[in-house]
Amino acid sequence: MEARRQAPATVFLDADNTLWDTDGVFAAAQLHLLAAVESATGRQSAVEDRLALVRAADQGIAEHHHAGLRYPPRLLIAALADALHGEDVARAARLAFAGSGKARIAEDVMGVIEAAYFSDLGHPPAIRPGVKAGLLALDAAGCTVLIITEAARAKVERTAERLGLGTHFTRSSKV
Repeated sequence: MEARRQAPATVFLDADNTLWDTDGVFAAAQLHLLAAVESATGRQSAVEDRLALVRAADQGIAEHHHAGLRYPPRLLIAALADALHGEDVARAARLAFAGSGKARIAEDVMGVIEAAYFSDLGHPPAIRPGVKAGLLALDAAGCTVLIITEAARAKVERTAERLGLGTHFTRSSKV
């Protein structure tokens, strides 16, 4: 009997947080934003987990905003300012959403903090450990490698190119 030769496998990969560390970019941007709000208010957070503070305010705003997590960052800045002035973080998020926060940051300072936040979000993510070696092994095995992601195709392709991964993929598709 003749052995059947199998065709190389098709491998589907998610880009964000599988191939590269998108969460790390967001975490760094959020921590930098908190540091900027602390500087603007002259108050320091006393919490041990600084990222958890930012993310609690972030989620509290997103729960109420029609755009979900795509709300304007100024709301997060206002919520953090109130939280640094002693307001419970959930209440600070509600106050920011309602536009009735007590701790005010000057409009020009808020603009600088917001611009820095957007700039930080634009930094390329770090490649995850083992990704290059894994992709080389898939290439050597003749596999078809497809990226399936909810991110914009152009952004995924740019990030893959920046990280030197662009030649490893057969196709990308938005889910």
